Amino acid sequence: MASASSGGVQRPTFFEGQIIAAADLNAAVETARVGLAQHERYLHLPGIAGGLELDAIERQTLNGDTYQDVTVKPGLAVDGNGRHLALTEAERLSEDVFDQANVAISDPAAWYPVFLTGRDDTPATSGAPQVACYGNAPTRVIEIVEIGFGRVEDAADPHNVATADIAGGPGAEGPPWRVLLGFVQWSSAIKRFTAVAPDSDGVRRSYVGVRADEVVAGGGTLVLRSAAKDSSGKVAVEIDGEDGELRFGAQNSSGAIVSVFTVNAQGDLFAAGQISGAEGGAQYQSGSAFDGMLLPLPPGVTAKQVEDGKVTFHAQVNPHYGAPPLPPAPAGHRWLMTPLECRVDDDRRVHCRLCWARTDNNAIPEIRPGSVDFILAAFVTA
Repeated sequence: MASASSGGVQRPTFFEGQIIAAADLNAAVETARVGLAQHERYLHLPGIAGGLELDAIERQTLNGDTYQDVTVKPGLAVDGNGRHLALTEAERLSEDVFDQANVAISDPAAWYPVFLTGRDDTPATSGAPQVACYGNAPTRVIEIVEIGFGRVEDAADPHNVATADIAGGPGAEGPPWRVLLGFVQWSSAIKRFTAVAPDSDGVRRSYVGVRADEVVAGGGTLVLRSAAKDSSGKVAVEIDGEDGELRFGAQNSSGAIVSVFTVNAQGDLFAAGQISGAEGGAQYQSGSAFDGMLLPLPPGVTAKQVEDGKVTFHAQVNPHYGAPPLPPAPAGHRWLMTPLECRVDDDRRVHCRLCWARTDNNAIPEIRPGSVDFILAAFVTA
């Protein structure tokens, strides 16, 4: 029998006739709130769920200077602590808030990140008149979302840290989690925004994701889309369990995938376009070659491919142990070979020099060109 964990989660339960205290009701609400935060924190990735785009309208000051009037559209995001950040109405970016943030630098081309954060606000009282023995403690907690700005470097490193308490709710001690909405440029001269963008220097808005090692299709077909189903021309991947095929292609206006690349369960591959990369894998050639010769190209490899830099070679060479015409050695003695050089240069040219010396040491060593046994591998790219 397994023992109960001392770290188990407690949830409130009630019985008939029980006098329910405020703590009991708060515990019921908090249990659900913590459960949702745990789900979002550990089964999903933080980011934007929908909306929250930066919308800009070009305007002019009285002096004729052009600037951007920037608004954040309504939408929903989830931060790394599992808190839902719901912006229910469009909100205009405040130039005063940006100016007071003191993040601007002298570079007018700098991009400043726009962040969405959330926090809880508990009023001091409920606002209701106090009656007899009853207090007027707050009866609501306001979940506030705020739009703020960061320094240029904060976009790549927003210092986000998820709560360390696995049983904790969406609130976390310290600075709130920051969800990136986009970027703005700023003119210090007119105290206005001058441009907006969804990304800067490779950093962009992040969207919610899923943590999963396995995804199972309930209807037998699994589709991974790069955009909404009604976004014609966007690429998608489909695994069809009934036909046993994996398909890749662009969506048409009805969301169906027009396949340009298909692999079936037997491993057969069908491609509508050209397959780039290695052509036929590696090609090999072997044989013998003399010093100064060019190693012959393997079958299927052309001189044009070599000239265009589409071929990578790898050569293995060894001296060929065959004695050239040499003066006869005295009885009981023979010629011994020592390789001095045995290599192939980048142009496939063979360099082989051999030193032949007699075992009686009465003859001057002979240094002569030699031959090699070779294996040449050619790797061709498109």
